[in-house]
Amino acid sequence: MLRSQYLMYTQIVHAEELDQPSVANVQAEAKPEELGIKALGIDGSGIIFQVINFLILYYFLNRFLFKPVVKMLDERQKKIKDAEVFVQKIDKDMAQWEETHQKSIRKTKLQADAILQDAKSNAHEQGEKIIIKASGEAKRITDRALAEIVTEKEKMIISAKKELVDLAIDIAEKSLKGKIDRSANKKFIEKNV
Repeated sequence: MLRSQYLMYTQIVHAEELDQPSVANVQAEAKPEELGIKALGIDGSGIIFQVINFLILYYFLNRFLFKPVVKMLDERQKKIKDAEVFVQKIDKDMAQWEETHQKSIRKTKLQADAILQDAKSNAHEQGEKIIIKASGEAKRITDRALAEIVTEKEKMIISAKKELVDLAIDIAEKSLKGKIDRSANKKFIEKNV
């Protein structure tokens, strides 16, 4: 095809240079087999060669370029879909974790409030027990102190009586100067005092 076009072109250029007949004359002189497609400058064997070249080129491009690129794009698209599924799963897991976390916080808060309430109640009860125990202890100490005071008082009274008796005997002895026996005086004063 290229060859026939080249020949026609060179004939036209040479015809103009040499003042030879124009393209129309050349076409008129064309052989009868060059009429039709060949007259348009299309070579059938060239077309078949070009179609074969195109199919070979398409095969190699498809095999070594298009398929690997399409495969790579498919893999990337699959990775993107997997990543989207993974992100959705993580979002779902995060939502569940957040919900569980909030429930746990609420539960812990309720337990802490219950423990605090129990502690207040126990503290109040313990306070009352301590007050009752302290009151009982104070009463017991007071009663013991009163008992000791009474005992001491009685001891002091007895001691005072003894001293008083001894003093009275000494006075009576001195006043009677030995006329009465000391033990008899003591018995007499103890009976009368």
